[in-house]
Amino acid sequence: MSTIVISILIIAAVLILGFSLWSFFKGGWKILHQKIIGISIFAYGCYLATLTGSATVLVLPGVGAIGGGALVGAGAGWLTWAIIGTVGVATGGAGIALGSLGMALIGLTFGAVGGAVGGFGLKTTSYPLVNPIFWVPLLILGIYFCVGLRRKRLYKLEQRQALIEMRSCD
Repeated sequence: MSTIVISILIIAAVLILGFSLWSFFKGGWKILHQKIIGISIFAYGCYLATLTGSATVLVLPGVGAIGGGALVGAGAGWLTWAIIGTVGVATGGAGIALGSLGMALIGLTFGAVGGAVGGFGLKTTSYPLVNPIFWVPLLILGIYFCVGLRRKRLYKLEQRQALIEMRSCD
């Protein structure tokens, strides 16, 4: 990670911690403070989740690519012989008749070369820079601070309502 990203992470963590401590000791721990802290923790977790890196690697052809190309080429050479038949080639005054084996060898050679060239290249992969073990708990904590506290408040209101109803019955 670059220095800028690390400094942003540290500054955000210090700001969240500082506001939490200030809210707890000076301003009291009110629902508004909890929502602000919950939203900031959730945003921090989302930021950590979006950090990705990438790597470019040179990919060399494997045995499967070369073997597959050779197999398909040999099949194409044999199929050509099966359709056309024996092909006569005149080289330097000597005539050579290419049968099924010769056509299959030519196809095998060109198929293997094609498979080797086709399997060669560059591949870019991306990966997360921050492990989900770190940012998933932050997301859960942020959601709890924003949403989970409403349930407690509603529960307290229901208790007060029940207390008021009990007093009015007396």
